[in-house]
Amino acid sequence: MSTQPVSSYINSFQIVGKGVNAGPGGQIVVDGGWGIESALEGAVLLYLSKTLRNVRIQVEYRGYCETRWDAPLRLATKPDDDTYKATRSGRVFQQIVDVVYESSEPLQPNPVGGSLVFPFRLKLPGNGLPPSYETVHGSIQYYIKCTILVQEGMKLLKSSYDLSVPCTVYMPDVAKIKLLQSPSQIIQQEIGNNEKAGYSLSLPRRILNIGEVLEVNLAVVSTPGDARLRSFNVSLRTVASYISGNNTGAHAPTPRPLSVNIRKLDLSM
Repeated sequence: MSTQPVSSYINSFQIVGKGVNAGPGGQIVVDGGWGIESALEGAVLLYLSKTLRNVRIQVEYRGYCETRWDAPLRLATKPDDDTYKATRSGRVFQQIVDVVYESSEPLQPNPVGGSLVFPFRLKLPGNGLPPSYETVHGSIQYYIKCTILVQEGMKLLKSSYDLSVPCTVYMPDVAKIKLLQSPSQIIQQEIGNNEKAGYSLSLPRRILNIGEVLEVNLAVVSTPGDARLRSFNVSLRTVASYISGNNTGAHAPTPRPLSVNIRKLDLSM
């Protein structure tokens, strides 16, 4: 992503990913977090029309999480528009700053045209780096911000120019394999009474790949009084939890279940 001409000295500048961090369509991507240390490699491309002095180029990697609310305990239901504005609660949870270039020597335009290239490499933490996420209720977003401080011509004060571009974080494949191999059994038991049935529910595995079968073992051990079961309905849904700045939260299930299983029972037995 590039800027429009920013001054009579700087035509434009860009932030790009390099190697595995160069995604399709000019995106910047990185696999990180989940206990896996990684690095983000990129470059600042600076297009000059005149010589600059006292140049400082700094990049900042920032993670920002946000929740959006209609009211306390009620999540936003649609994107902002001219007639609707959600209340937003967010914070910066990750910040890495690196000085890419700093010199008092004159910085000349590229003699053969094109850009001046200033590579950078940011070491990312193994933890505290959840994957990028975006819904109407909230988001986890990452940005790379480049700040250029320069002295232009005879100006005594330095000029400052900023550019921010998004960065998409994915869960590393090695972390996915480790998670799939870890024990993920879950057992839940409910004691029956005069109003509800007692049951035992177990899932041998609750972490699976997309397309695998989720095995559910259900045993009904008691019913209220002389009641008899006519049927049971099992559905699998995705539910996301959101917490606001004052530590109140809400759950947001998907409108439609991922899977439904309805079992009718024989009452003649």
